[in-house]
Parts: sequence; structure tokens; C-alpha cells
Amino acid sequence: MTEEGYGEGIPSLSAALNDVQAMERVLQNPTLGGFEQVERLLNPDAISMRKAIHKLFREAAKDDLVLFFFSGHGITNDQDHLYLGTRNTAKDDFEATAVDANFIQGQSNNCYAKRQVLILDACYSGAYAQGWRTKSVGVNIKKQFGSEGRVVLTSSSATQTSFEQEGSTLSLYTQYLVEGIETGAADKDDDGIIHVQELHAYAKAKVQAVKPKMTPDIILDKEGYDILLAYTPKNPETEYRKLVEQYAKRGEIPSLGIKILKKKQEDLGLTNEKAKEIESDVLEPFRRRVANLESYKEEFTKEVERQYPLDQNTYKMLKDYQNVLGLRDEDVASIELEITSVKETEYQRQVRIRKQQKKEEYENNLLRYEQELIKAVQVQYPLDEYVRNGLKNFQQFLKLRDEDIALIEQRVLTPKQAEYDRRQKESEKLRQEQATNSENPLLRDITRGDDLRLDLKIDFREAIFGCEKEIRISHLETCEVCKGSGTKSSHYPLTCTTCEGSGQVKRATRTPFGAFNQVSKCRTCEGTGKVITCEGTGKVIGEKCASCNGEGTYQVTKRLKITIPSGVDNSVRLRISEEGDAGKYGGHPGDLYIYLFVNEDKEFKRDGINILSEIIIDQQQAFSGCRLEVNTIDGPVELIIPSQTQSNRIMRLKNRGVPCVNNPTSRGDHLVTVIVKS
Repeated sequence: MTEEGYGEGIPSLSAALNDVQAMERVLQNPTLGGFEQVERLLNPDAISMRKAIHKLFREAAKDDLVLFFFSGHGITNDQDHLYLGTRNTAKDDFEATAVDANFIQGQSNNCYAKRQVLILDACYSGAYAQGWRTKSVGVNIKKQFGSEGRVVLTSSSATQTSFEQEGSTLSLYTQYLVEGIETGAADKDDDGIIHVQELHAYAKAKVQAVKPKMTPDIILDKEGYDILLAYTPKNPETEYRKLVEQYAKRGEIPSLGIKILKKKQEDLGLTNEKAKEIESDVLEPFRRRVANLESYKEEFTKEVERQYPLDQNTYKMLKDYQNVLGLRDEDVASIELEITSVKETEYQRQVRIRKQQKKEEYENNLLRYEQELIKAVQVQYPLDEYVRNGLKNFQQFLKLRDEDIALIEQRVLTPKQAEYDRRQKESEKLRQEQATNSENPLLRDITRGDDLRLDLKIDFREAIFGCEKEIRISHLETCEVCKGSGTKSSHYPLTCTTCEGSGQVKRATRTPFGAFNQVSKCRTCEGTGKVITCEGTGKVIGEKCASCNGEGTYQVTKRLKITIPSGVDNSVRLRISEEGDAGKYGGHPGDLYIYLFVNEDKEFKRDGINILSEIIIDQQQAFSGCRLEVNTIDGPVELIIPSQTQSNRIMRLKNRGVPCVNNPTSRGDHLVTVIVKS
């Protein structure tokens, strides 16, 4: 096809016209092809092309050698049936405007000529084999004219495209067909003639030297038939070229081969320039292949530098480019391995780092959840539904697994449940005692004392590592003299007979408006000095206890040493059992609750179980990396800052953070924010 190109949707081919002219040149040459009649058809439409094909096969006699050569677009339909494109062939109507392979096969089957050669340098030309029907042939004619039969040479298999070679005026397959005839290099047995199979074998080897993935094919009418196609030129260049072909099978000429060729060059009388030209032509396919490999390596390197691992779209583009260059998977495998080996090592290292960071982050989140759970149970236990839902939402926010949460709750809640069960038993015992005492009027009003609260400030490091503190509290204690009864005599207190122990008396008053009941505080025996009135208590205690003045308790200020565990935070509540106020009439004392408040630190901040701090570096340190000493709550530690560090990057010092309250061997991290000074 010429620059006029094809119809819509089909790209033009710059080498097709040159292919036809090159084949015409070698076929008409009387010392090579020696064809008596050669007709060239350039850029035909579908009708002109069919007419020319019909004429070619119809007018051939049985002893003629008929050769049909096509260079252009081959197109297949959904059934992989081949069509040869013409100048008015478009993508949407190629079945109507291209030449059907069945038409050519039909003309070939009806032709009288016993020697037929069809050469198709087109995409998907291997699909021509579909519908191929063996043609009956007669006996051989003279040997010098070759065997009878039909042969089809195709530039690619049925599933391949056939690309033009960049930097060449001919398409790849046609280039080496012409070269094999003009140079005589296709005459492998040195008998002076080139058979079809010899020519195809030469061209195929050359094509695959450049593009190993391309698989030119040969379709024979009958096994063993080989048609004479051209004669070998007899000259020194041909002889020298065959020797170079023999020595350059691996893409280079070994040193011993160079010495042999140098002597052969002198014997044949070839100039250095001519010898180098021949050697260059022979090695050209290998140079092209090396160039293709280098081109693929260059593009693959660019993509790997741009991103790694490569995404699916990039892989597809690289695969397409590999196919354009005609490279096999094994050709590019070593290139890809060479380029990606270092990247893969670094990538796997980063993957391991990310996995470790993700693991550390998950473990930190577990510690955060455990801290929140500990705070929750210190405030109240058992946990109510509202707190439970909040903890569940926090778990989902941190993306923690149920099985890990179960282990944490078992570790935290088991001792809390044991303590709760113990207190429940104590309460039940107290209720039973009160129930028993209720039958005894002397013991009926025994009650538990009130709980007390104390707010305590501690330093930042005391909260981190724990400490012992001495505190002063003022609370009510049971009188040791009267054992809480408030009376001097062991016969008292007695139930007041006036109010019958209720502490209240009712009086009925009649008025013009009716009868009214008045309830007032009982004041039996008031002012006698001998018998102390109940005054609303329902008890008569007789003479007051001199030690407590009849109260049963007295105020005491005392010192206590308490242990603050490591890892506590603001609003953590510590419980000191039975250090609250004493109970009434000798009842159990309440508890003392200490609420902790942590002072801020000038250098460090706290985020759950992690410690936060900052370090300032200059731009040179950020660019080249450095080693610096940073302060932690454990003391100075060396911090390695990598090169190309950006401002606000967070560096992690593992296990330099806050210990867990119930597990001091497990600690958070120290997170250092690097600030790059501009």
C-alpha cells in the first residue's frame, strides 16, 4: 500500500510498496529468479485485486511456476478467517471490501499449474491455513525445475500480528526473503539453487534473531515437496557471506572465526570495506534484537523507577511493547529480574517494616483499649450498658479483633470480678447481720460508714514509674470505749418506750375545723441528766460515754502510706478499703477513694501509653541524615534520622513509653516529631 493508505480505522503501511518493488527486482533478475513475466499491482482496490488474482491462476499452464506475493494488512474476523486488505478496506466493512482467503484458495485449486508459491507478508497470515485443501499433483518434471506442489509462506502465525521493523524500508520477513535470494545466503546445501523451504528457513531464522516471538510458517501441499524458486549468484561476496553466516550463529564472530575470515577475504580478493559490509549485514538481525532488548530494558527501568510494584495497566503496556518488539517472555525475564532484584529487596524490606509498624500499631491500640477499660472499671464495676457500648465503639474504631479483646477483658476483669464478689459476700454478710440484729432492738440501727474522697496531685514521672506517697486524712473512727454504742453502761442503749424505737411521736389535736395528727421528734426524759433521751434516735442510752460524748465515733487525723502503680493517668481512682468514716453503732467503715491528678511536664507530653516530644534539626541534617541524642523518660537515647527526612516526620523509639497499669513489663513507645528548621 502507498501513502494513500487504507479506509477508516486501519493504519497505513510505509514498507508494503517497497516490499513489492524489492520482490519484483529479485524475481525479474535473470540470474536469480528468472521469471519471464512479473506483474506489479500497487495499492489496488478489491475488484482490481480479485481480477489480477483470477488472471494469474487462470492463464497459468501446468508446467508454469506461479508465484503470488502479498504485502499489506491481514485481517481476521471472529472466526479467525483471513482477509487481505485493499486500499478501500475499512475496519467496519473489511469482509466486504477486502479479498477473502477463500477466493485465493479457490483460484489456486482450479489452476492448472503444478507448482504454486504463495507468499503472504501480513498480520495473521497464518490463518490462511484454514480451509486449505490438498491439491492432486502429477509426476515430477525435470529435477532442475524442482518438485511439484503448492507452498504457502506466511510471515506470522494465525494468532500473531506482523509489525514493520523500525528503521528499515522493508517489512522484516520480506527483507530476509530478498536478502536470502540476492546474496545466495539461503542456499544452505551449496547446490547453486534456492528451494522454497530453504528460503523460508533462512528468512525465519533471521526474523527470529530480531524478534524471537515471531513465528513465520510454511504450509506445504504435501510433505517432501520443495519447489525451486531462484538461483544462487556466483561471486566472492556470496562465498564470503556464507562463511560469515556459519561463524556468526550466536550474534558475534569468535576470534578464531575472525582469523579464518581474514584469510578467506584475502583469498577472495575482497576489500576490507566490502568484508565489513558483509559482516555488518549478517550481524544486523542480532544487533536489532539487542537494540530491541535495550529498548525494552530502558522502558522497563523507567516504569520501575516511576512506581514499584508495577500496576496491572503498566504490566499490560509493557507486555504490548514486548510484543511490538517481538520478544519472548524468556528474553525479557532476565532483564526484569536484573532491574527488579534490588527494587524487590527494598520493597520486601519496606513490606516487613510496614508489617512490623502495623503490628506495633495494633499492639499499641490493644494497650490503649486496655487503659480505657482499666479507667472504666476504676470508676464503676460492674460496667453498665452505656459504658459497654462505648468500649465496643472504641474497639471498632481501633479495629481490634474480638478474640484479643476477650483476652484483655479476662486479664483486667477477672481480679475486679473477684474483688466484686468478695464485697458482695461482705455486703450479704452485713445484711444477714443486720437482719439478725433487727430482732435485737439494741443492734437494729447498725449501719455502714460513709465513703470519703481525697484529690491528690502527683508529678509526671511519678505517674509514669509509680511511687509511694504519705497522705493525711481525717475520718470518723469507732469509739474503742463504748464500741460505738455511745453509752457508758453495757445495758444500754434501750429502745425508747415513748416512741417504741421509731424516734417520733404522734399527737391528735381536735379543733373547730376537725381532728389533726401532729408528728414530732421524741423528747422522752429530757433534761434529767440521768437518763439520756432518744431525741429522735429511737434509743435511750442512759449515761453518755465520756470518751465520745455519746456519739459512738470521734474524729481522727491519721497518716497513711499508699502505693501508686506505674502508668496511672489523670482521673484514675485508687480505693483504700475501710479508711472511710466508721459506721453507726459499730458498723463497718466506708472506703477512701483517692483521685489522681498528674502535673504536666515541660519536655514531654502523653498520649495514652505513648510519650511525645519534638526535636529540631537543620536542612543539612535532614538532607544527609544524622545521629542525635534525644531525651526520654529513661534518659538520653541515640536517634538515627535517615536522609531526605521531611519536616513533621515521626520517629518511633520502641518500649520507651508508659508502662501498662496492670502489666508494667509492657510499655508504649516514645514518638519523636522531627521539625526541620527552614
